[in-house]
Amino acid sequence: NEVDRFQVLIRPPSTLRVAAEALEVTGLDVEELSKTGMPERSAILALLGFVAKNADGDGFPILAGWNVGFDHALLKAAWGRHGLGWPFSHRMMDVQSVWAFCWGWDFNGITHAASRVLGEAPQHRALPDALLTLRLLRMLLEGWESSWRDAAQSAGEGPDHQRRAKSS
Repeated sequence: NEVDRFQVLIRPPSTLRVAAEALEVTGLDVEELSKTGMPERSAILALLGFVAKNADGDGFPILAGWNVGFDHALLKAAWGRHGLGWPFSHRMMDVQSVWAFCWGWDFNGITHAASRVLGEAPQHRALPDALLTLRLLRMLLEGWESSWRDAAQSAGEGPDHQRRAKSS
């Protein structure tokens, strides 16, 4: 379940070279980020505070996302640049892999999945794309729940069968 939202823009290091295509896709402007963005270490500490505030007491949550390996690599490199220990579990949930496995589509990422099932396109910005990924994951889970319920009922198992058995 979604409990809260977090978003910061990070001031890029002066040595960073960003491909023009990446800037075009995201709509970000390096000069503007240099003026208004948060220093990377401050952003990491803010993210840690956000996650700690929203954790359920069992430690840090599992990192999840669409093509989450990409995000994992970027985040872990940022943590390393600041000498910080990696706080997340070694487990990750790649919604793209789950989606491909379930639907069996030969598709080109979140753009294809979102346009095909939701009729919309990702914004290629962190928070809007995270929310889009959450919607796609919920679609999968709702489909699974309904499939499991139907299969259990067909087999004479599941909550409806248990209620009938208790009332007999």
